[in-house]
Amino acid sequence: ENSAGKKILITYDTEHGSTSTIVVKIGEVLCASGFQVDVVFAPHVDDISRYDAVIAGSPIYEFKWLPGTRRFLKKYRSELADKQVALFIVCTYLKDENDTPERRADAVDLYVDPVLETIPEVEPVSIGILSGEIVYAELSPLDRFRMKLFGFPEGDFRNWDKISAWAEELSGILKQ
Repeated sequence: ENSAGKKILITYDTEHGSTSTIVVKIGEVLCASGFQVDVVFAPHVDDISRYDAVIAGSPIYEFKWLPGTRRFLKKYRSELADKQVALFIVCTYLKDENDTPERRADAVDLYVDPVLETIPEVEPVSIGILSGEIVYAELSPLDRFRMKLFGFPEGDFRNWDKISAWAEELSGILKQ
């Protein structure tokens, strides 16, 4: 429908599906802003040449990005250097009561900077730090034990207003 709008690829990895619901929301906001958006699971991306910008993200699982998005970023790093790129992570590190500027900076230091070190050619125009969801029933017994051990409570911590706000902010950046 937005045939004149910039073409945006949103690519991601997910372990249990929560991140896919977030990328759909980001895509809806960008489409409403006039962009053409494709949402593609990172391991299924085979070409990024037709896109003006790329948004890539991952949940933080076992304290790191999932391999599908990491492999995508490394594979396409040369092409990404010539595009507008935004990155995002999904984690419970910033549950509403913990969403402070200091915690956001910590999340970038802990989870985003190590990935950026592997792709120095890429300079993101924006980094989204988004809250996720933990459903114990979806986890293996070992993962459930680890989550409880490290004090990660079960719950849906996705904040749709903050997700939409980041996508709207990103829309303004990508229109430049």
